[in-house]
Amino acid sequence: MKMRPFVIVSTLVFVLVALVHVVRLVQGWPVELGTMNIPLWVSGLAILVAAAGAVWGLVLLRHHHR
Repeated sequence: MKMRPFVIVSTLVFVLVALVHVVRLVQGWPVELGTMNIPLWVSGLAILVAAAGAVWGLVLLRHHHR
């Protein structure tokens, strides 16, 4: 089974999620879930998690070429 397309797509999704959270932090966009406001520090945590997923995907892609 070919995993390369899955790894490429999931890596791109992680990169996009990280970028959206960076923009939210810079712009100060508010986020609400129902009546609950989500603080900006949650985006900082999301950036770390999404960036880790993106780096992991890049490592897998690089390792696959060896």
